[in-house]
Amino acid sequence: MRKAFDVIIVGSGAGGAAVAYELAKRGRNILVLEAGPDVTNNRLGGMLAAAVSPGYYHRMAVFSRSAEGSIIYYTSNLGGTTVFACGNMIRNREIEKRFSLDFGMTGLSDCFDEAEDESSARPLSMGSILGASRRLMEEARRLGYDARPSPKGFVGALTCKGCGNCVFGCRQGAKWDSRRYLTSMPMAGAAIRTRTRVERLLFDGDRVAGVVIAGKEGKEPIEAEIVVLAAGAVNTPVILQRSGIESGKGLFVDYFCCVCGITDGANQLRGQTMAALIDQSHECGFMISPFIDDWLQYLLFCPLSWHFRAGFSRRRTVGLMVKIADERSGEVRVDGKVLKKPTEADRSRMETGVKTATEILRKSDATKLTTTRVWRGAHPGGTAAIGEVIDNNLKVRGRKGLYVCDASMFPFAPGLPPILTITAVGKWLGKRI
Repeated sequence: MRKAFDVIIVGSGAGGAAVAYELAKRGRNILVLEAGPDVTNNRLGGMLAAAVSPGYYHRMAVFSRSAEGSIIYYTSNLGGTTVFACGNMIRNREIEKRFSLDFGMTGLSDCFDEAEDESSARPLSMGSILGASRRLMEEARRLGYDARPSPKGFVGALTCKGCGNCVFGCRQGAKWDSRRYLTSMPMAGAAIRTRTRVERLLFDGDRVAGVVIAGKEGKEPIEAEIVVLAAGAVNTPVILQRSGIESGKGLFVDYFCCVCGITDGANQLRGQTMAALIDQSHECGFMISPFIDDWLQYLLFCPLSWHFRAGFSRRRTVGLMVKIADERSGEVRVDGKVLKKPTEADRSRMETGVKTATEILRKSDATKLTTTRVWRGAHPGGTAAIGEVIDNNLKVRGRKGLYVCDASMFPFAPGLPPILTITAVGKWLGKRI
């Protein structure tokens, strides 16, 4: 019997949208299922607008925590977390080489090239790195660190307002996100359903036969020849486990904290978020970038005693984010419960990164330095890893026609923003299905 669709893609973030785009170009009959709503651009650009009002962020970001208290950021919306990332499109050469050579992903470098071109990924110009962000990058260079402008998917430079709120989505549409694939001409004939949550997978023997969704009328089966899970590293293993497939172990989140200080003469409120990259990931397992939280998280995560000493002045605050490649020590269970806490190795890496950030801030004449109190993770991954749950072709082991293409696939923490890598791998998979 002919299936309703050739391919069902669960999730519309970097991986899912890239797979859909490549399949649509090849004339495949596809359905994209997204658990969250469509994105309204006028509800972007701020914590209240993006996280509280429409609730794109899971549990308003602040309350999305592991059982041990680690905050883990992820969203539920069309375009996934790409809409709420800082726009970094970093080509991780180490991962590119390993995936190409060790995992046999022939042609992956060409897919990276295409993803860079389609997202307009390029380093920011020095003229667009403003105020304290530029000062911090220059001082890091004087100290001998490899500090350079961040590569960004910047598709609308003339419309950017320099608001500094990239992590809450771009109201002007200046920043690339995966919705651009979903609204492209090749996708004109594709079916996209938002607010549609996949409960489990359907199988005919060891071959996938479709999915079961939770709709307004109850449970509804949708048949397909092939299913690609791209629902994110928290949701993909839940669907797999509900379908009888062991997964969910080996969670990493790329833990980060912020080192903040007070300075005069240069603020960090305007311009691109994370405009510079101070990359120490290969040597020490961390990276550093200019960053300060929005006003609400700034108040919550910096120690209260420090706010009194600093005069509650976010305008005079400068900050550096320290992001580590943490150990794959966490777990996502079938009920969606997340278990994750820092290991001793994680704490050691973070301590080294904080010392480096402190050195740079002091060189920049910042005073009254402090470090945010709560460990946060922004890049969950590793829960359906290559070599464990899926093979080198991203196919779930022991199952036919079932693939995974999101951050779940990483067998190690990249330690760098992964959107460009996931997009390139999504294109690679879409060309081969």
